Amino acid sequence: LHYPVAYTQYAKSEAEVYDPNLYKMPIIYHGVNKEEFFPMDKQAVKKEMYKEKADKFIVLSVARNQPRKDLLRTFMGYSLFHKKHPDSFFYILAQANDVGGNLIELAANCGLEYGKDWGCPPPEYSANQGFPVSTVNMIYNSADLVVSTSHSEGFGLHNSEAMATQTPLLVPNNSAY
Repeated sequence: LHYPVAYTQYAKSEAEVYDPNLYKMPIIYHGVNKEEFFPMDKQAVKKEMYKEKADKFIVLSVARNQPRKDLLRTFMGYSLFHKKHPDSFFYILAQANDVGGNLIELAANCGLEYGKDWGCPPPEYSANQGFPVSTVNMIYNSADLVVSTSHSEGFGLHNSEAMATQTPLLVPNNSAY
């Protein structure tokens, strides 16, 4: 038996616009393996991940460097925040140069200096390499806030992963958010 399934109430209501008979469509919320994503001692993880920046307020974005993620807007927003709160640091878990552009150039256009105001995996890193799940869990645990400026999000695994580590999220009011 094959039938459609939505993973958010928003997705279900959007599907019903196109076919009102889908009102019975079940919603199956995605989850996270709590053995892989779980809260850790934030200060200890920050010291390990950020060394001398461990006392800063860490803002995190976990996104593929693609146009729909609108990472320029993420940098613009962080730049405004950083001007008011200079004791902050932004880390973006994304490939520095991908179809969404060169993150180092985008950030520089917003007045942010790579390594000083923000960081990402080394420019030679390819998103296809990935990171061990244990490292990704530490990255979430090192953050004080996870942000996104995506124009659309089908599911947004980073939402569930951040919540599993008890890290607050700031996301737009669209799609799966």
